[in-house]
Amino acid sequence: MERLKSKFKNIFYCIKLTSIGSDDAVVFFRRAIAIITSLSLLSYWKDFSYLFGSSTILPKDFQTVLSPNWIISYQKLFRRLELLFPSTSYIDYIFLLFIIILCILLFFGIFTRLSALFLLITHCMFLKDGVYFNYGFDYFLLISYTYLFIWGSVTKYLIFEKVDISSNDFLVFTMKIHLCIAYFSSGLEKVLGYNWRNGESVWKAVHLPTFNNDFGIHWNSFGEYPILFLITGWITILIELLYPIFVNFSKTRGIFLIFVIALHLGIVVFLNLYFFSAIMIIWNLTAYYFSKNSIVPKFSASI
Repeated sequence: MERLKSKFKNIFYCIKLTSIGSDDAVVFFRRAIAIITSLSLLSYWKDFSYLFGSSTILPKDFQTVLSPNWIISYQKLFRRLELLFPSTSYIDYIFLLFIIILCILLFFGIFTRLSALFLLITHCMFLKDGVYFNYGFDYFLLISYTYLFIWGSVTKYLIFEKVDISSNDFLVFTMKIHLCIAYFSSGLEKVLGYNWRNGESVWKAVHLPTFNNDFGIHWNSFGEYPILFLITGWITILIELLYPIFVNFSKTRGIFLIFVIALHLGIVVFLNLYFFSAIMIIWNLTAYYFSKNSIVPKFSASI
């Protein structure tokens, strides 16, 4: 029995070595997710009723046609609540205010798991109603709520939280595995095809019909230099394929983390995917920024 206990202690010690500074990492992750949730909500605050609520552009039945009857979507909840409220416009604002309050609670570590759970439920409602315009950010945000609900810090005081160190270690360790699988599978999918290897996917991405360039870059002028799109495609492939190797070695972790962040900043410039890039940077910083022997200067995330 004593040998079995010592083996578990050794395994747990190895996991702890991979997540030095996990307390700061989880506090940073929790607050960053609360902030990015609030910012994403504010970005479509005025259009919320047109996307999900009382004045939705798409017919309500059309939005929920792909949702099974047992799944609660916002449209289904809206139909129940509109029987109770004289004005349906208030329902949207009450629901949005509820989410903002949850973000504030999550930021300060007040009822962390409970706040994450309700954010998880409300976000699932949006995913089911917005199946036609969801993308990677929405799914990573959903996973973030799930992680915070399962491994969220335990609150003792109103603002200054007492964290569960063992849970934090497992959270950071799990996020590392998740990121390695996500990047490698994405890079493998790209290299197996030819569109990324010849730069075609990069050229198509910046010429999507709905693409609006916020930086005023005229990509048509770069059509005479296809080598640039070829190099960009291969840089993306190599960073994603080599991510599980170089980001987990202490000597290369810092510089490769900078490469990954630069890749997502490039996605901002190329595709204006601000929130997707932001949440991927948050995940990378949480998993590896606080790790041992990182060359990136660190700061304390505690109050």
